[in-house]
Amino acid sequence: MKKIIALLLALALLGACAAPVVVVETTAEYVTTEQATTTTEWIPLETQPLVLPTSFRGAPEVYWPVLRYLYMFNDSHEGNVMYAMDALGFAGFGFAARGNNGYAVVDINGDGIYELILLGQFEGQAPHMIALFTQHDGVAVRLGSWTHRASAVLTVDGIIYDRASNSSESSVHTSAKLEPGATRLTTLSFHEHDFIDGQNVMRTVPHGEWQPSSEEEIQALWHNLINPPNPMQFNFIPIEQ
Repeated sequence: MKKIIALLLALALLGACAAPVVVVETTAEYVTTEQATTTTEWIPLETQPLVLPTSFRGAPEVYWPVLRYLYMFNDSHEGNVMYAMDALGFAGFGFAARGNNGYAVVDINGDGIYELILLGQFEGQAPHMIALFTQHDGVAVRLGSWTHRASAVLTVDGIIYDRASNSSESSVHTSAKLEPGATRLTTLSFHEHDFIDGQNVMRTVPHGEWQPSSEEEIQALWHNLINPPNPMQFNFIPIEQ
């Protein structure tokens, strides 16, 4: 009987040692275990080799890496486009901004620091802003980007008028400026419109209280914000050059 009990105890100890086994599977892209929740990471499509420009006309050297990605974004190979979108921080950007892409270099606030504006220009249309960068300590800093659901107009006084549409009945309009030496935009005004419970409403503070508004008031406000006076004219430099 003592031998049987001793045998049972030995088997129980072996089982206790073997219970918490963790299987680790290592591949080039993922590390998964039985005790961890596996998440799928975004993997860029296979890219196509490109002979990227080593310099870009009129642009400070700090912006050349950004412009190389814009060069890839303008390419016809989908892998290059998706890779460039990810590198530029254009996740979910879509292809609406692709076209005759180019750039402009402008000191938008007169502080002696030149900003980089990424542009798209479709046939018969004026160049439209895709993204805006400034520089700080030798590094390009992205200030904003705009998709097919958002647009921006930069005026000669350095004010950026931004419109973002959430739906046909909801949109946000802001104005902002880049203070001298700053690395982020300072908001000057905020207007959000929506249609709630059968009426037009507006608020002038993010997450603030909605106030009733008439259709005429909203249309007049939107017209002034979308079409501000004295828009800045850009020296459009095609990315292919």
